Amino acid sequence: MLRAAAGEGFQFKFKDDSMEFTVSSGLLHKHLSNASRILSGKPTFHILDYLLMRVEGETLSIMGSDLENTILTALRPESVQSEGALAVPSKLLLDTLKEFPDIPMHFTANMESLQLEVKYGTGTKEGEFSFSCQPADEFPEMPVLEQDEVTSIETTSDVLLSGISKTLFTASVDYLSMPHICGVYIEAKPEHLRFVATDANRISCYTRTDIHCDGEHGVLLKNRPAQLLQAIMSSDGEPLLIEFDSRNLQFTTPMYTLVCRLSEGKYPDYEKVIPTGHPDEMVVDRIMFLTALKQVAPFSHKGKNLVELSMEDAERLTVRARNTDSGSEAHQQLLMQYKGEPRNVYFNTQLLTESLPIIASQEVLLSFSPTAKNSMLRPTIMESEEEDLRMVIVHSNADVY
Repeated sequence: MLRAAAGEGFQFKFKDDSMEFTVSSGLLHKHLSNASRILSGKPTFHILDYLLMRVEGETLSIMGSDLENTILTALRPESVQSEGALAVPSKLLLDTLKEFPDIPMHFTANMESLQLEVKYGTGTKEGEFSFSCQPADEFPEMPVLEQDEVTSIETTSDVLLSGISKTLFTASVDYLSMPHICGVYIEAKPEHLRFVATDANRISCYTRTDIHCDGEHGVLLKNRPAQLLQAIMSSDGEPLLIEFDSRNLQFTTPMYTLVCRLSEGKYPDYEKVIPTGHPDEMVVDRIMFLTALKQVAPFSHKGKNLVELSMEDAERLTVRARNTDSGSEAHQQLLMQYKGEPRNVYFNTQLLTESLPIIASQEVLLSFSPTAKNSMLRPTIMESEEEDLRMVIVHSNADVY
């Protein structure tokens, strides 16, 4: 099993003045593509346009960095003749490889001239290309966690991906005034593993009670590395180790390692915001509810984007939007099951239309409290008994409707 191990340092000992190996072009392109996802369009330094390619033993590793985040991926070449490391131009190599079928390619690097030569042959045609590289020691080093202060959480890749996909959409993107909530908060306790995200208008909370941790720990996974993990990680349930110290957060699977710098600031006590005791509850078909919201939304005031939910009886929900400036209005009535006092509630339409697709159940439960200024949205049925999903959405002011 390959493992993209971080923290071992990059002290290279070469057998000679060359690096030489043979690898599948398709496999190499896949790993280069995933490593290059971390690269930004306008890097701070020229070397950040490159990927560090290292051959050691029977493993070829590829590393990319934007200084805030570092990704390391590992694969097994078909053969290795000599070890070494060079920083290769990512775009040039990717643009070249994507034009080839999956064929063996032989790489030979001259460590003195920093020139990398690639030869290939399919029986019907042969060819080669070459390009200049940069020294490996100019590439940023991979951050190393302080082992005496590391906190570890063991889980699987599918759990992490579920946690991110069910919460990241509610994370704040206000990096200037609220950087401490721009991401997914991962909370580990003896009784559960939980993922939380908020933008101050809504909270999404996904809990797994089948995963436990010694003690109580919490760390913020920032938006960009969360998106990177979604892009590269397998949903097949690979073993996943989450580790963090006071400066960095690291995710390790058999094939990938991602290290990201932690943000400053303490995550808010989200549990105080989640209301308890919702005596009034509405159950409605999720798709019908979502469709109605989208169909009446164009009639709302463009600057306010509000929708009114009217529950005057126990069986019919009225979804209404209006624009008093233009005199336009639309409403739909849906079948529902409602238990509680008659009420009218106002929401920002987008908060509902972004939340409903995240839920998998056919029906959703929207609950209300007479004193709370928010409502809780939940699936009526979860995919397993070991998971729970709750979304808290703040009400809008009826005066601006």
